[in-house]
Amino acid sequence: MAGCRLASKGKSLADSSFQSEIQSIRSFLAMQRNNSGSSSNAASRDESINTHSLVSPRYHKKYKTKQ
Repeated sequence: MAGCRLASKGKSLADSSFQSEIQSIRSFLAMQRNNSGSSSNAASRDESINTHSLVSPRYHKKYKTKQ
């Protein structure tokens, strides 16, 4: 991942900022790991998602005719 980020900036793997890119990716992944437990609990508690607002009315009509 660090190599891809450096390549997007036009730098090579031999660049001096390679180690700092690795550290920033590791810290970002650690933040995601720490927050993943709390967000999965919130997602499992929220079962009141209105699916009708996520699909266009055209597809609702199409699905209703097949039922």
